[in-house]
Amino acid sequence: MKKIYIECNMGVAGDMLCGALLNTLDSDKRNKTVNKLNSLFSHIDISCKSESKCGICGTKFNVQIEEEHHSHNSLSEIYGIIDSLDISDNVKENAKAVYKIIADAESKVHGMPVCDIHLHEVGAKDAIADTVSCCYLFELIGADKITASPVTTGYGEVKCAHGILSVPAPATASFAPKDSILLSAYPISSPVISSTWVRSSYTSSFSSLDIKTLTQFGFSKFFVPIP
Repeated sequence: MKKIYIECNMGVAGDMLCGALLNTLDSDKRNKTVNKLNSLFSHIDISCKSESKCGICGTKFNVQIEEEHHSHNSLSEIYGIIDSLDISDNVKENAKAVYKIIADAESKVHGMPVCDIHLHEVGAKDAIADTVSCCYLFELIGADKITASPVTTGYGEVKCAHGILSVPAPATASFAPKDSILLSAYPISSPVISSTWVRSSYTSSFSSLDIKTLTQFGFSKFFVPIP
C-alpha cells in the first residue's frame, strides 16, 4: 500500500504542499508535470525550481498571475473554472470538494448562505491553481492512504480582504478538528495554512509519523517572515 504522510510543523500553504509532492518525482517527470499544469490555465505561469536552505535541498513551487488587481469568485464560478480544465473527473471532483469545505466554513463564519459567499484570497486564480495542482499531484502519485500531522499555524494577525484577522483565521478554526491545529511559538503573520483545506479533504487521520514505513522524502522550499 502506498501512503503519503504530510508533515505540517511549518504550516501547509498550497505552494508548500505542491513543492513537496513534486519533489518526490524524478526531474523528467517533474518537468512534464509542470508543463501539464501550465497548459491548464491561461494568464498564469507555473514553475518550480530546486533550492537549498539550511543545507536541505527541496522544490520551490510558484504560481504567477498576470493580473495585478484583487479578484474573488463565488463557489459556482470556481466550480465553472475547475470544470473547464483538461483534467480527469476525479481531480475535478476532489478540487470542488476542497472548495465546498471552504465555502461551508465561510458560510458559518459570515452567517450567509453558501450561494452568497464570495471567496477572496482562496478564490483568486493563483489559489485555484494551487488547489487544482495539489489534487492533480495526489492523483499522479496514486497514494492509497493520506495522513497528516497537526498543522502549526503560528499566532497573531494577518491582513486579508475582510481586514485584520486573527491567526488561525476564523473559517479555518471553525472547520478544523480540534486535534489538527497547533499554535507555534512564533507570531507568523503570513497565511501559511491555505492548503489546510486540501489536507482536510484528503486526509483520513491526523497522527505522528511512523519512521519505519518511509521509502521516500519530498521537501518543499518557501519563505515565511518571522519577526
